[in-house]
Formats: sequence, structure tokens, C-alpha cells
Amino acid sequence: MAISKKRNLNDLSGKVGNTVFYELNGQFIARSTPDRHKPYTKGELANQNKYTIVNKFLKQIKDVYSIGFEFVAKGTTSNAYNKAVSRNLTAVSGERGAQYFDYAKAAISEGKLPMAKDTAVSLRPEGIQFTWNPESDEKTMPQDDQVMILLYFPGTWDKTVFLKAGAERAKGMELLVVEKSRYPKAHVYIAFISNNRKSISNSQYLGELNFGADH
Repeated sequence: MAISKKRNLNDLSGKVGNTVFYELNGQFIARSTPDRHKPYTKGELANQNKYTIVNKFLKQIKDVYSIGFEFVAKGTTSNAYNKAVSRNLTAVSGERGAQYFDYAKAAISEGKLPMAKDTAVSLRPEGIQFTWNPESDEKTMPQDDQVMILLYFPGTWDKTVFLKAGAERAKGMELLVVEKSRYPKAHVYIAFISNNRKSISNSQYLGELNFGADH
């Protein structure tokens, strides 16, 4: 069904026959959806499963990818979600029936801001310590960029801890204090976002933290 709010084609949204009308990033789009009568191939089923796996990951980090892929989506017919899906499809490994999400290949952001050098993460009695080299080229790596951190705890109920804007790049360190969790492991990602919120870096996977039974 199609709906026109102002009796204007540019306000049309919905489906007419095999054509879907919608607005994306201020642009009016019409997309055909042809009927299908033949069964899906093994390759097509495997590809569909990849989307299911990626969406399971993204479902838990909507607040993260909405920021992380916002800038790369600007000026295109895609949105942050579409860009996040496209990028993270590359993180699905294995053959159909044995496909899995490779967290080391995942990304929580994509952009042109340079990543800091010598990034590292370690467990301390007082919390989780992130360090990086604060030296930068002022033209491309402003000192007031802020660190962005994601802890992703995989499990039956995927849990996340997200620091949207932490210490400035010039500080070279961030200490993240988190509540004790029943989840023993967390996948860790880091990125940097500009102070004016107009640019972001590609994210970097820092590995898996093992908290142990006492965390």
C-alpha cells in the first residue's frame, strides 16, 4: 500500500504493486521488488544467514553505530545502519551451516579521522585502562579528539558498555570503571571522534578481555 500525505508524488511512501517508495536522507527513492517463484540457492541462503548474524551484533549497539557510521553515510542514499551492515558483513566467516561472527573483523565506526598509534588495553585493580600515543600531527589529529570505547560481552543476553566521548587524545589514557559482570569475556573496540562531532576514525579491535570468575 502507498500513502501520500500531501497528494504529492514526493510525499508518497509504501508499496504499489512491485514498487516500494520511501524517503532516505532527504531523497525520494522508488525500488522494485519482483516476485520470486523459484527456491533460494544454497549461496543465497548463506548470504541471508550472514545478514541475520550481523543484525544480532548490531541490535545491541544501535547507539554506537548510529554515531560510528553517521558521517560515512552523509551525502549518500544509505543511512548509518546500512553502512554498518555492509561493513560488518565482512566479519562473518565460515560456510553455510557453520557461519559465525568474527569479532576481530568487526567495526563500530568508519571515517577519515586518524586512529591513534600504540593503542592498548589492560585490566587494573581500579578498572580497565586504555592507553595510546598522544603525539599527533595537529593538522590531521587534533589534540582535543575524544576516545570512544565499546565493550561487547557476548552471550545469551549480549551486554555492552559504551563510552561515547571519553578522554581527549592529548591525555593518552582512559580508565573505564565498570560494574562486575557475570560475563567472563568482552570484545574491546576503540575509536576517536572529533570534539566538534563532525568526524570520526575507523575503529580498532583491541582484543578480548578475560575478567575471570571474580569479576
